[in-house]
Amino acid sequence: ANKTEIKIAVEKIFNVKVTAVNTLNRPGKTRRTRTGLGKRKDTKRAIVSLAEGDRIDIFGGPVG
Repeated sequence: ANKTEIKIAVEKIFNVKVTAVNTLNRPGKTRRTRTGLGKRKDTKRAIVSLAEGDRIDIFGGPVG
């Protein structure tokens, strides 16, 4: 996914206003296997900035 697709998805799923999206590609690590060397897959991470006052509570708020 590119930055525009990430912005649209986050705004739609979490109902917030995204002001900026920064992405970084993490290369997968090489690991030894029984048959030689294997490689874990590459991953992409996204850092999303939200408008003032918007918040995404992934783990919920305080209980009680």
